[in-house]
Amino acid sequence: MASVFVSRCAPCHYAGNPAVRFPLQGYAQVSGLSGSCLDQVYTCRMPPADAGTAFVLSAAERKDVLTWLVCGAPNN
Repeated sequence: MASVFVSRCAPCHYAGNPAVRFPLQGYAQVSGLSGSCLDQVYTCRMPPADAGTAFVLSAAERKDVLTWLVCGAPNN
């Protein structure tokens, strides 16, 4: 899962970016916010439509992220 978060989430969700409420850099940050991440990805609020095509999750990526989050975000 790290590659999806690094390529699709971290470019905007980094410490110091005033446009986001929380950073998603590294397992500790992502796993600590897994419930919020699950809600945001499941309801298609993240990544937002205006984020640009480089950040859009493919159907397979969305499924993988949701499965990983539902399973408790194991450190794998």
